[in-house]
Amino acid sequence: MYKVFLSILGLLLITQCNYEKKAEKVDIKNEPVQKEVNHLVIGNDYFLSGDYESALHHYSEAIILDTANAVIYNNIAELYELQESYDRASVYFNISITKDPMNPLTYNNRGELRVILYDFKGAMRDFDKAVLLDPNCGVAYLNRGELKLQNQDIEGALKDYELCIKNDPYNPVAYNNRGDIKELNGDFKDAIIDFSEAIKIDSNYAFAYVNRACSKKAIKDYTGALKDYDRSIELAPKQGLFYYDRAALKFEIGDLNGACEDWQTAKMKGFPYSKYDSLINEYCYSINIVN
Repeated sequence: MYKVFLSILGLLLITQCNYEKKAEKVDIKNEPVQKEVNHLVIGNDYFLSGDYESALHHYSEAIILDTANAVIYNNIAELYELQESYDRASVYFNISITKDPMNPLTYNNRGELRVILYDFKGAMRDFDKAVLLDPNCGVAYLNRGELKLQNQDIEGALKDYELCIKNDPYNPVAYNNRGDIKELNGDFKDAIIDFSEAIKIDSNYAFAYVNRACSKKAIKDYTGALKDYDRSIELAPKQGLFYYDRAALKFEIGDLNGACEDWQTAKMKGFPYSKYDSLINEYCYSINIVN
């Protein structure tokens, strides 16, 4: 799921919606009435640097100066969510929406939290509300699409990913996710086109490489698939899944030693393939790869 981090009455990081009015840092000495703006911007800086304690301090100072500012409550909610304090996050998202019930981004963000809390119906209502308030809100379509896919509504998910791409054509996740659906439907060549577009936008998008590798493997482009698996592992060497998938390719093309080495690495990286442990270990032991 994807969130939007808000600045004063607008956006700081992601701008797929039209609800925007950019904030700028101000001189507290020269413009005392803008102190809450400065505290919010400084709080955002600390938030992005990972100093949540300092961020919360400045957000709290901003609220004292402007209790009606919905953006501050939204950002505090996001901070608590990152700290896995979900009850507090929910309270602050609710306050933010009460203060400003017309901001689609806060509905999107609360919807993302509700997914974490397994409140899927509530999340769907929030994503629906976000796109109702702003039909151009790409991130809400993306999140709603993921939720629809989780509910096995493949056609609905595909439509939402396409709406996200229409409104946010430079979002690599939307292309990757649409490619996933095409791959599920057996349309591997079109899936490869989408994964390639995601990589074109973000050349370090590891999951797009591994997904493209799966589609290339399906059309028997083994050389291309292996190259993509290698690149995905370069980008995310701790992802056990990537080693496990590359092992399957190596096994299929006859690189048995390489397959067993990747299977063992996947296990060391924490990939849970326990139901296959005995079969993999027995096979690799038989070719003297298991120690």
